[in-house]
Amino acid sequence: MRGSQLEAAYLEAIEEWEASPDAAAWDKTSGDGLNA
Repeated sequence: MRGSQLEAAYLEAIEEWEASPDAAAWDKTSGDGLNA
């Protein structure tokens, strides 16, 4: 994949993750760790 294709796939995956219920649970359990 070229860089632009990879970036688009990455951004799409982030949007899907943030829309998922797991993301809310992760935010509560991870605190300021990886997401600082």
